[in-house]
This record gives sequence, C-alpha cells and structure tokens, in this order.
Amino acid sequence: MELSVLCKVLGAALVVLCGWGTGRAFCRRTVCRRRTLAQTTALLQRLREEIGYRKTDLTQLYRRMADNPAYTSLELLQSQSFQSLAPPAVFTAEEQALFRECFQQLGRTMAEQECAQLDFYILRFEQAGRQAAEAEAQAGRLYGRLGLGIGAMAAILLL
Repeated sequence: MELSVLCKVLGAALVVLCGWGTGRAFCRRTVCRRRTLAQTTALLQRLREEIGYRKTDLTQLYRRMADNPAYTSLELLQSQSFQSLAPPAVFTAEEQALFRECFQQLGRTMAEQECAQLDFYILRFEQAGRQAAEAEAQAGRLYGRLGLGIGAMAAILLL
C-alpha cells in the first residue's frame, strides 16, 4: 500500500475518532448534572436525618459537612451556611430555583416541619435526578452517534 494512501486512511480514522470524542464531551454536562442532583439528594437526606433524629444545630452541621468530599460539586466551602449556598451552575433554571428555595428555608421552622419540608424537596430532587438520568442516556447515544457521523462525513470529504 502506498504511503500517501495509508496517511489518508489514518487521518480519516483520526477525524472520525475526534468527532466521536467531541460528541462525548457534549454529553459530560448531562453526566455532571445527574451526579450533582444525586449529591444534593444525599445532602438533603443527611440533613433530614440530622434534624429529625439528632436535632443537630445547622451551623455545627454545616461546618462538619463542608469538609465532606461526598459533596464536592455543591461547593459547600464557598459559602458560610446552608442558607447562603449557591445552586450549582449545571442545574436548570427550575432546579436552581428549587435549590435556593429549599436551602433558604432551612432553620426557620420546628424540627418536625423541617423534616416534612425536606421530605418534599428530597422527592423533587429525586424526580429531577431520574429525569437527568433519562436525558443522560439519550444524550450519550445521540451525541456519540452524531459526533461519529460528523467525523465520518468530514473524513469522506477529506479523502
């Protein structure tokens, strides 16, 4: 096989792989959103346990949980309390509003009411997590195939 033909074939294969990789990179935001929703749900469940069973003070609890690596995408260290916690940028506008509403209300009611509110928000974030998982599955298939297809078209044009 001639060297120039071999270089063209290898170049075309590289273009196809780059297209696939670009498609996968677009899918990363959806994966990050699903993981952040799962971390938010886990944080709310932990808060519910602490408030419902141990009646822990929110300030002490915040200091303890800010160092926990399980909640890294929530950036707990950049805030001073749960109430001032900023919603993650990967959330949709609706999820960000829900996040703000949830955390700004913490510590304003009695423990029983607080637990009922947390149960409500846990359900809402779990539902958002399921929707994000479905979107992730669709995006993974779509972006991967789309990137592969565009890379193949570019490779054909280059040959």
